[in-house]
Amino acid sequence: MGGGSEGEGWRYLFREEQGRIGALAWRRGFSVLAVLMIALTALWFLLLPYANRDLDERQLVDPMAFVVYAYLMVYAAAILLAAVCFYFLSAKRWRDLGKPPALAGLPLLAGLIAGATAWLQPRVAEIMPWWIVGALDVGLIAIVIWQAWELGTRPAP
Repeated sequence: MGGGSEGEGWRYLFREEQGRIGALAWRRGFSVLAVLMIALTALWFLLLPYANRDLDERQLVDPMAFVVYAYLMVYAAAILLAAVCFYFLSAKRWRDLGKPPALAGLPLLAGLIAGATAWLQPRVAEIMPWWIVGALDVGLIAIVIWQAWELGTRPAP
């Protein structure tokens, strides 16, 4: 499945931490995860207007609200599974580059912190200025760009 891989197939790429893969295999695996998450996120944005329901506007039992929140549970599980798959994929690539595989968790940790801060800031605006959220978002973007560059383009030593 690409240069330098010791195994083949989706199970090897996304469910096993051991091994090494080349840049081409990493780009292919990352592309699969990215397309899947973009599609699921686009569907969430389409359903999002139905998530904010007011009892004055709709009936007490609203089937569309049930569909939206059922999808939200599926979407949340898909995000967690994609994060695990991304970690396994990237850990193999970091190992191939001779770096610690734990670096694969850095964008996941940065995304968790940035997302939690974005959620928290409006609730505690008097003690957390908006620029903290922006700085963490910039940091997340920088980490993602750096890792995409390293993992997707650098040849193994």
